[in-house]
Amino acid sequence: MADGVTAKVEGLGTIKANFRKYTRKDLPKRCERGLIKGGLHLQFLSMEIVPLLHGPLRASAKTTPRGEGFKTVVFVSYDTEYAVVQHQNLDFRHAPGRSAKYL
Repeated sequence: MADGVTAKVEGLGTIKANFRKYTRKDLPKRCERGLIKGGLHLQFLSMEIVPLLHGPLRASAKTTPRGEGFKTVVFVSYDTEYAVVQHQNLDFRHAPGRSAKYL
């Protein structure tokens, strides 16, 4: 077993300089926006593979942020009566490119 791990980090000066560009006041809001953008991106990607027969499941997709700044939590969900069943049942047959475990 190894005694420790050694890693070399490059670009730390650039990262620090980029952080200095923004005031401390700006960072929480930027973090919040980044998390929301990430949630919307996840929603977009999942909508590409969600099972699609008539469209209600796909149309029910939503991204919901809660909290503010560094305390932001983002939820991506589908809101139909059968969303969980479609997500969990691996035996269902879906059109090509569509699948269970879409989120």
